[in-house]
Amino acid sequence: MFRTKRNLGRRFFVAAVMGLLALVAAFTLDLSVLSLLEAMTANKATINFFTAAFMPAFDYQAIEVPDSAPHFLLRLLEASWMTVWYAAGGMAVALLIGTSFGFFCSSFWWVEGQVKNREQRKLIAQFAFLTYFGARTLMTLCRSVHELLWAVLFLAAFGVSEVSAMLAIGIPAGGMLAKIFAEIIDESDHGPAEALRACGLGSFRTFIFAQCPTALPDLVAYLLYRFECALRSSAVLGFFGLPTIGFYLAASFENLHYREVWSYLYALFFLVIIVDVWSSAIRRRIQR
Repeated sequence: MFRTKRNLGRRFFVAAVMGLLALVAAFTLDLSVLSLLEAMTANKATINFFTAAFMPAFDYQAIEVPDSAPHFLLRLLEASWMTVWYAAGGMAVALLIGTSFGFFCSSFWWVEGQVKNREQRKLIAQFAFLTYFGARTLMTLCRSVHELLWAVLFLAAFGVSEVSAMLAIGIPAGGMLAKIFAEIIDESDHGPAEALRACGLGSFRTFIFAQCPTALPDLVAYLLYRFECALRSSAVLGFFGLPTIGFYLAASFENLHYREVWSYLYALFFLVIIVDVWSSAIRRRIQR
């Protein structure tokens, strides 16, 4: 009971500090909701943009459309599919990185007690610490750089290609997966794993056959959440020239075709909703 109150006190303190920092930032940047509302109401383009949200386009707003251009809804479906495709490719890279380094970022496999020799146990502990620290540092570097910065680097190196997009999405997402996977594994129930260790099973097999299945529902839930994030990142990469929702959204916005813009935004919204429903169904099925 005392521990619970202490944890609540710490969380309240952290929340209070974050709130205080937000107020200081707002005061420093001279943020004002009233000035924002005044600017929005004074700008006719802003009114037209938000009014278009109630009338999304089902056809091109342009007067002249090339005969070779597909129907607007077909282009919308194609852009949505390419957004999902790039996101799935990026998550494949992220999953490879996350599962590989998530093991080394976890402290679960630090098992010196199974080795009776004191010197060997000391060497194993030192090796485990260096591996843990190295993996954590590398994954921190991966996720500290935003997808857009990775995209700039890879687009400069490989040009506008699938490889550039998948690496730009996959590397920072892989760093996040490794970190969260390791924390989920370390914080999940260790009872089944400890029982297998007591029977003499090795650390790696205990990790695979006991600890991972215990943490599987939370691992899958976070993986699907990162896929939602990858969808948004994939759409944003369209501003660099990739044929995702963002590419056509930017073109429509530049031509002041706000109804088309909202059609693409709603398409992205429904993609995220579909992934969220799919995630809930998978979690319920795993937890049965």
